[in-house]
Amino acid sequence: SQSWAPGDSRQALSPTGLGTSEGRLTGSPSEVLADLSFHESNFMGGSVVTQPTPQTTYLLAGLQKAVSLFRTSPVDGRKRVLIIVTDGELDDKDKYQTARAELNQAQVMVFGVVVRPFDTHTVLDAKAQETLQPLVSDPKDGHIVNVQVD
Repeated sequence: SQSWAPGDSRQALSPTGLGTSEGRLTGSPSEVLADLSFHESNFMGGSVVTQPTPQTTYLLAGLQKAVSLFRTSPVDGRKRVLIIVTDGELDDKDKYQTARAELNQAQVMVFGVVVRPFDTHTVLDAKAQETLQPLVSDPKDGHIVNVQVD
């Protein structure tokens, strides 16, 4: 059993709880639902009612897992897309160069979404977009969006 804080992706990801595809990208809706349930249980801090949301955003382990999934998934003519969603500044932003290069090599299009709670953009929203932008595909402005979520 792992003993790390919920939401801390700096630790290695455990395949336990993934769908029968063991995290490979099959395109099967049931596999996606199983993998999303695993993510919600292990990385979203449990119930938002009973546990506070972590105040840090570590992405490196998630990027490394994505690289691994794309490497082991069949190349069958489907476009490869990674969508990164954040509500804050990425705290391990100086560690992404290798993972980003590997995503390029695997021909993965990377899109970024910054979600914010208010109509107006805050300094925090701008910082989140600034740290996410180097990860998205070119042209940068066409692969990142900053949206309000009610």
